Amino acid sequence: LYVLDFAPGSVDYLIADLLRTTVDARRIVPSHLPAEDHAARLRKFRPDYISSYPSTMRNLAIWFDRRGQTCPKVRLL
Repeated sequence: LYVLDFAPGSVDYLIADLLRTTVDARRIVPSHLPAEDHAARLRKFRPDYISSYPSTMRNLAIWFDRRGQTCPKVRLL
């Protein structure tokens, strides 16, 4: 799962097109979405790894922790 910043001029914006040539577009998620939406994608796709910014990962970890939940199957951040 790739959580990217799609703002024009961002590094992620530049690599998103390249990622789409090799990765299912549903696995590329905008970073501006709420942690609840990111958690829903994690449950749906159950990825082995997540690529994102530390701040996004922190927000997601807090979201799971406050609900007493864990992130399913993730092995690498």
